[in-house]
Amino acid sequence: MASNASLVSPQWVAGRLNEFQQNDPDLRLVEITGGLPQLPGGHIPGATILDLDDEFEVTKNFDMLSRSKYETVVGKFGITPESTVVLYSGQKNTSAAYAYWYFAYFGHDTVCLLDGGKEYWNEMGYPTTNSPSDFDPRRYEVSTGRPEIRATITEVERATNRGDPIISVRDPKEHTGSLIYTLIWATLMLRGELSTNAIPRFIKNSLFSKPHIPGSTNIPLETIVDQDGTLKSVEQLRSIAERNQLSTDQDIVLYCAAGYRSSLFWFVLSELLGFDSVKNYTGSWVEWGSRR
Repeated sequence: MASNASLVSPQWVAGRLNEFQQNDPDLRLVEITGGLPQLPGGHIPGATILDLDDEFEVTKNFDMLSRSKYETVVGKFGITPESTVVLYSGQKNTSAAYAYWYFAYFGHDTVCLLDGGKEYWNEMGYPTTNSPSDFDPRRYEVSTGRPEIRATITEVERATNRGDPIISVRDPKEHTGSLIYTLIWATLMLRGELSTNAIPRFIKNSLFSKPHIPGSTNIPLETIVDQDGTLKSVEQLRSIAERNQLSTDQDIVLYCAAGYRSSLFWFVLSELLGFDSVKNYTGSWVEWGSRR
């Protein structure tokens, strides 16, 4: 299990459940749903539920959530710029990591991930509830942001030309071209109302001549996660980075299919290991693979 101020343990959260259930905005616990399929069942007491599909998703044109929309969404969950926000989800915390990346992008300094996410919390036998958490909305204003942590498709093209490290945080079968993964993501693209003209190009590129971004290296998400769903120790994570010839002085681009899994790898490199120039390509393979 890694250790860092940006990563909190279930024990840390369990010891503050009473505080999380208060209307005081100093501490906020948020379960992230949407995105990849999530676990059914209750949530941690005091947690509000933020659905990415309803609140953050703007994948039709691969746009970012606007600043004003972000301020509205976050404020209605009772969060202020000074709140310490703890995020968690199922699916190895990938959806929570995506939300964390958004908070970081808009400059929220005191945001954390719950190590292991919902699965590990349940496995450890900590309490859950089906009772909703309702807090007063707060005024939220972004002061400064971190736009440098996002890679656009233009920046990825430049990175390929320069030979910068581009890491594919996907299953090896996705990286090399897999029918089942291609059909899954094409279906999700259709549900997201992406232009149907892009679907044939996506399928062709995913299965045949271009199953990954040119020059990219595959480091599957499972490389950085222990069997119990928690992140590996900082020492292990640093060793993984070194084995893959990643260093703090490089400009690194991360991608997966839609920016979720790569957000967790971004969290590891940027927030836990202190890499200075790591970008998450939010359009990821869904955007790149849809190109002509």
